[in-house]
Amino acid sequence: MNLRQTILTAISAIVLMGLSVALPISTNVVEEQTSIGLVREGMESILPEESPAQIRVMVDAPQHLQEPIKTWLKRQPTIELVADPNSPVVQLTVSVTGVTMTASGSLADKNFETSSRLGDWTALMPPLVAVVLAIGLRQVVLALFLAVWLGCSILAAGNPFVGLWSLISGYLFPVLTDRFNLEILGFTFGLVGMVAVVGRMGGTLGLVNIMSRFAKSPRSAQLVTASMGTAVFFDDYANTVVVGTTARGLTDRMRISREKLAYIVDSTSAPIAGVAVISTWIGYEVGLFDSILNEFRHIQGLPSSGYGLFFEILPLRFYCFFTLILVFLSAMLKRDLGPMLKAERRVRSGGPVAPPTGDESGEELTALEKPGVPPRWYNAVIPVASVLLFILIRILVVGGDAPAADVSAFSLDYWRAVFTRASDDISWILFSASLLGSAIAIGLAVSQKLLTPKEAISSYGGGLKSLLEAGAILVLAWVTKELCDDLGTGLALV
Repeated sequence: MNLRQTILTAISAIVLMGLSVALPISTNVVEEQTSIGLVREGMESILPEESPAQIRVMVDAPQHLQEPIKTWLKRQPTIELVADPNSPVVQLTVSVTGVTMTASGSLADKNFETSSRLGDWTALMPPLVAVVLAIGLRQVVLALFLAVWLGCSILAAGNPFVGLWSLISGYLFPVLTDRFNLEILGFTFGLVGMVAVVGRMGGTLGLVNIMSRFAKSPRSAQLVTASMGTAVFFDDYANTVVVGTTARGLTDRMRISREKLAYIVDSTSAPIAGVAVISTWIGYEVGLFDSILNEFRHIQGLPSSGYGLFFEILPLRFYCFFTLILVFLSAMLKRDLGPMLKAERRVRSGGPVAPPTGDESGEELTALEKPGVPPRWYNAVIPVASVLLFILIRILVVGGDAPAADVSAFSLDYWRAVFTRASDDISWILFSASLLGSAIAIGLAVSQKLLTPKEAISSYGGGLKSLLEAGAILVLAWVTKELCDDLGTGLALV
């Protein structure tokens, strides 16, 4: 990065900060929505699941917050609002001190006290700084780290040293010890390691040779890759890793840029999982819809179930449908946009398929097959198919007891219920599948004497090494999400 780029980046950051200060963020709206969120969280923690009678509640809050809080409480069928300070069973207290709001209350032997920061213009700084620095420095990991450090320093009243310690102990450590996060990281690293072994023993080359019968040009290769992306519809994580790593050999041979491959994979993973009737994505989403419907059950005409709401809004998923259509149109019409067009021109003029990074050795070494190994397509198909079959079977086993006994296994309702239940365990299912696929790939390589045990482990480790930066980005993205929640970024934007 030269001096001119540094100056432009600094100027851009200063301008964005200035614009953020001038944003007309409504303090009343932020306080109202924050108070409702705190009251909801607190009441859910103390109210019994089965309330035999009305729970009398009195609200003690600043005048401008009482009405929105009471409006939410009136929607709850088990809550009765009262004004007599001697009669309530629960007395809710909401107070504001500086930029922090606190809500407290008690019921019998249960009590709660929750607090949250009120979102203001400073809450917008971490995501804005992350975007500006990522574009300016071309170092995404560094940009994300500096952005979350800034956010932690804001929470620490501007002290960067306290902010750094808070970042490590309060955000990085919890994110890195969270079970879901670890299992998703394990799945991603495990699958990439598996694909590295498959490539080294000639499996990827054999599969590319088979796929090349259908993909005889860059256009048909893009269509084959996009079709693979829409076929793996049941989970977006599995889609991204399996399709991306499997199709890379084909797109490299057909001289398609890595940028275009990334676009195809990204634009067919989440969008297809977002419109598929049965997928782990939809299973999780339906659970969110159920909670939303519980909040808005006073509104007439809304569906009674999460799946009912999903089908109501399915025609409005313009991003998912338009993105999928655009992928196939881009391939068929051979049209590219923006930086992707520049990348395709680089490849068409004889340049490398991967963008220059200054270190071309690491990834290419793990992707090349060992000299002399026979290109056997089934050495790629067996591990990948084992992963996909294991995921589907485990989803059926975990979610199989969810439907009622009178629901047929041939009905759509049965599969909806299965995937909804299995969505809670999807991270462990994916992680287990990657371990199984890795073991099968290494076993195939060693048993056929295509690789020695040492070579197989070395190839596996090389695959893991190639994903270190992506793993760091994923971890810092999780940290950014948690930090923005604590800063109140979402409500500041609202």
